[in-house]
Amino acid sequence: MDERIAFALLLGGEGRRFGGKKQFAPFMGEPLYLRSLKEAARWGRCDSFIVVVRPEDMGRVKEETASLPVRPLLVEGGPSRAESARNAVQEAYRLDPEGMILLHDAARPLFDLSVLDRLVEEARDKGGAVPVLPLEDSALFLECGEPAGYLARDKVRLVQTPQCFRTRLLHEAEESVGSSRSLYRDEGSLFLMEQGRLGLVEGSPLHRKITRKEDLG
Repeated sequence: MDERIAFALLLGGEGRRFGGKKQFAPFMGEPLYLRSLKEAARWGRCDSFIVVVRPEDMGRVKEETASLPVRPLLVEGGPSRAESARNAVQEAYRLDPEGMILLHDAARPLFDLSVLDRLVEEARDKGGAVPVLPLEDSALFLECGEPAGYLARDKVRLVQTPQCFRTRLLHEAEESVGSSRSLYRDEGSLFLMEQGRLGLVEGSPLHRKITRKEDLG
């Protein structure tokens, strides 16, 4: 019997590099974050949807999601991404501690749905999995702001979202690190450090991140 899957969308960012809250920027005729929700719903395997949002945006998100075919649970986000993700994990654990959770950044509005299938299968085996892409450009390693050498591209991967985990295992990792949670860049890095393993699946160029206004074009 397949595990129940919760899809958690993180909307808590301030969008400093973007120049505003990019999760609400117009994209394909609607707010950016709505595209992510609709794509996840189109996948058809999620049993619940969790949207983590800043308190001042709760009313807006509630109104904009009212007509969706899925009814997301709105959860208050923390002052950082790490705290918002933690709140999402706690809600998913409350819903079903034996299920799975997909955590996704609203700044990546498009999906290759086959990536989600691969993530779930790999997370069943490893407990957690992230999508990755090879590094195509050369990359420098810096020390104190100065070039220290080039990275070996065959040993480096770019990490994307969504990331998938067995909810109980990720919840245990979150509880274990406590106030040190902010030291981890994403859930994959937290899971790898606390659980000692992490599955990798092939990502997709579709999962590109919107960082600046010109990325919307």
